[in-house]
Amino acid sequence: MRFTTVMANAFMAGSLFLTLLLCIQPVAACDVTSISILNLSPAGIRFGTMLPLSGGTVTLAPDDSRSSTGVALLPSCITSAAHFQVSGSAYYSFSIVLPASTTISSGANSMRVDTFKSSPSGYGVLDRYGNRNLDIGATLHVNSGQPIGNYSGIYSVTVAYN
Repeated sequence: MRFTTVMANAFMAGSLFLTLLLCIQPVAACDVTSISILNLSPAGIRFGTMLPLSGGTVTLAPDDSRSSTGVALLPSCITSAAHFQVSGSAYYSFSIVLPASTTISSGANSMRVDTFKSSPSGYGVLDRYGNRNLDIGATLHVNSGQPIGNYSGIYSVTVAYN
């Protein structure tokens, strides 16, 4: 009887040892593609044409919808959120970092852009082909008596694997 017990313990210890050996075998290398972002809307965020009444804001959502307070929006103008394609390894998740604010200018005149929002918001997951659309909108602060002009500026969007 004692012999059987010792053999059973030795067998169990041997199984545990084999299991540990299997766990520490090197994992096969997998390919991870670097993550990239492609601008699908070269014009970027387009708030459109407006008439500043007494100053206010124009908000352009990631879904291209536009709203305003204190600013008359002209309906016959082109407006668009910014549209990007994020590419990388299929099914990987990534984080999205948007700017806090930026300034757009036309000559010596400027306006602040802030409250950047994205869809997806905060993070996304790449599809089976390693792609995901990223749409970005923001809020433009129009000053009272803002001079007419073609305003432009730069902002940064960062995507990184989680």
